[in-house]
Amino acid sequence: MANRRRPRSRLHAVMRWGLLALLVLFVYWDNTALRTDSLTYTSTALPAEFDGLRIVQLSDLHNREFGKNNQRLYAAVKQAAPDLIFLTGDLVDEYAEAPIPYAKAVGKALSAIAPTYYVTGNHEWAHGNAAVEELKTALRESGVTVLSNQFVPLERNGQTIFIAGIDDPNGYADQTTPEELAAKLYAQQETPFWLLLAHRNTFFNGRYCRLGADLTFCGHAHGGIWRLPFTDGLVDTNLHFLPSFTSGFYRCTDEDCEGAEVFVSRGLGNSPRWAFRLFNRPQVAVITLIANARYLLMSCALAQRFAPETPFWHRLLIGYDVTDELFGITIARPGSLNPYYTYGAILLAAPAWASGTALGIIAGNLLPLRVVSALSVALYGMFLAIIIPPARKDRIVAVLVVISFALSFLCSYLPGISALSDGTRTILLTVAISCAAAILFPVKQEEGNQ
Repeated sequence: MANRRRPRSRLHAVMRWGLLALLVLFVYWDNTALRTDSLTYTSTALPAEFDGLRIVQLSDLHNREFGKNNQRLYAAVKQAAPDLIFLTGDLVDEYAEAPIPYAKAVGKALSAIAPTYYVTGNHEWAHGNAAVEELKTALRESGVTVLSNQFVPLERNGQTIFIAGIDDPNGYADQTTPEELAAKLYAQQETPFWLLLAHRNTFFNGRYCRLGADLTFCGHAHGGIWRLPFTDGLVDTNLHFLPSFTSGFYRCTDEDCEGAEVFVSRGLGNSPRWAFRLFNRPQVAVITLIANARYLLMSCALAQRFAPETPFWHRLLIGYDVTDELFGITIARPGSLNPYYTYGAILLAAPAWASGTALGIIAGNLLPLRVVSALSVALYGMFLAIIIPPARKDRIVAVLVVISFALSFLCSYLPGISALSDGTRTILLTVAISCAAAILFPVKQEEGNQ
């Protein structure tokens, strides 16, 4: 009987060691494989000249290297084609032996890709004030803009936005406060659009959210270190369980705050070194700023389709909830619009989007980056599904679609027009082509719908 059990015992032992090896390999991959996340931030306050501005945020490197001399990291950043790069603290680690050469090498490589802006984290100040000043000097010499409780303008075609940065609270006792920095900015420009770089996510609620910045960029949380589906991180860098504000976009939860928004990077390094990541790959975050003007055009179009007796509050609610997809299915209906049709579509679509987004977050954290990138083809498929049916039914629509494609391609190369952002060109072309189509090919309404 003992001889019969021995092969089974050996099989179990092989399976246990095999599972252990797979677990070790997964944890290693989960801590070394870079993940590039592309997100958008939409604002009606953003000047149209900055529509499409691409920002790469890197945070909490802690002297980590991805590939020899960080070549994998630099390749990922370069592939993202950023207009700006933000370094939001903890570039070096408290226990690093050579923080200055490391910071100088990173700064030189990143500033060669795009203009780079940096603020300190708590780990920089752990080296002492003198070391921080040496590090800042090294970064400036590498081409990096160091923001030590300062703000700088960024100009495009006569329009200006501001980038501000604050030192970590572990800095000088007499340093300029965030409130004083905001006051100086508002003294220079009454209604600026500005971005704030600040390391600590834990200071957003209650303080940073009250400064008035349109969007704040933070790190420090490391994504909650360990993440599981439907969680906002299991443990933070201070070993607090179930932390909040650890990854992605958040609005402040202060009762008397006006809904300020922050983006928190999951970061790249580990601190302490033994605190390995789980379902929380090192992140290269790509945030594209979008000027939200297309919804104005959609609302204008919808306003013309309601029956004259439709109460204003119906129009207001539908305008507030309009999205690209809801606009598409609503505007395509013949005759005057019935607001209750749109309400039904909203009630059906909103839960589907919420659950789909949750499933996408889970899948995006589990699937390889190449697979996630390949799935983006579904977006193009959706728009083709919207365009093709009406184009097949109406030759005029088909011709206008082809003309739109051709003009969009040409405008991306024409002098002067090509200098405009993608969003601005799209809006201008949409208005121009729509006006031309309305004049040349007016849609005749049925008598009962006039």
